[in-house]
Amino acid sequence: MAHLYMAADYQDMPWKNGGGSTAQILIHPKDAGIDDFIWRISLATIAEDGPFSSFPGIARSLALVAGAGVDLHFSTRRVCLRPDGERLISFDGADSVHATLADGVTRDFNVMTRDVRAHHSCQIWQLHGAMEWRRNAPDTLIFVQSGQVQCAWGQSSQRLREFDSLMLQAGDDARCQLMGEACLFIVELWERA
Repeated sequence: MAHLYMAADYQDMPWKNGGGSTAQILIHPKDAGIDDFIWRISLATIAEDGPFSSFPGIARSLALVAGAGVDLHFSTRRVCLRPDGERLISFDGADSVHATLADGVTRDFNVMTRDVRAHHSCQIWQLHGAMEWRRNAPDTLIFVQSGQVQCAWGQSSQRLREFDSLMLQAGDDARCQLMGEACLFIVELWERA
């Protein structure tokens, strides 16, 4: 069954390495911790320059939600996330990553899946008006980065506002109608057999 999660529902917790804080949107299984989740979705606050936590065996996607941006320094490359440029990156959780803020605090949307148990895709969509969409994964999260959207599937409908999330699951109709003016992050999640 679909479930709406609002920003007030998210659970605040420190980063694994203590270098920042995270508002956890969802974790699966729901009683999992940082060391045994299958997948986890959160909003991280980066308040100062420093290293990311190491997550060996975890695939990660990170998207800029708010702030001037952040430079991610890997051993072999640098990725600059900016509101008017590149906003989304996927990488190996075991990678050594050092974050340098462009100009003050950022908030970042973070998806993590344990490689041996699950995989994911993450996309950023700009919605202007109405569109029909058919989701591919049994578990799909719609996160509203800005604006608002009306989402309808089967006989159900839900309005999402900034920072709200809607989780659609296997029993929900795969066809969705989206209507509004919004920037959406679409996360599709598959558990491995």
